[in-house]
Amino acid sequence: MKLRSALQGMIYLKITLISQHTLQEATTGHVIDLISNDLQRIESVPLKLTYIMALLVDIPLIVCLMVYMIGWQALTGVLFLLTATAFMLTVSSFCGKIRRQIAELSDRRIALMDEVVTGIRLIKTHAWEDIYREKVKELRRKENMESSQEDCRVSSDSTS
Repeated sequence: MKLRSALQGMIYLKITLISQHTLQEATTGHVIDLISNDLQRIESVPLKLTYIMALLVDIPLIVCLMVYMIGWQALTGVLFLLTATAFMLTVSSFCGKIRRQIAELSDRRIALMDEVVTGIRLIKTHAWEDIYREKVKELRRKENMESSQEDCRVSSDSTS
């Protein structure tokens, strides 16, 4: 919790220090997405880092024990695991690209919703509710379509 608060404070401080030109390039949706989604990922890194550090010691030790107890045939299992790991790294980098596209769509949708909330009186005055509703629906549809395509790709990659 302290880490999350500190990171939010750093983002706020950075926003106050950057130039107006740079600030205009960053959308409100991007900042909200950064604070809500990306901050959660950054917050989980220290936990994962401890497991990775432990694995750096455990894996060579386990491989040595397997070779000692089973013989050189254990290395075929290790080779299979290395191949599977390489395959999963390829799949996860592909999924990362798709997630970036989804995040971009989410940023646009959040920025549009912020625009709607900010200018709700103007929208109501000019009866633009239907226009904005369709814009939000379209962005949401694209976002859901990208997300479902990612789910299909990941599930097909993991079953093959």
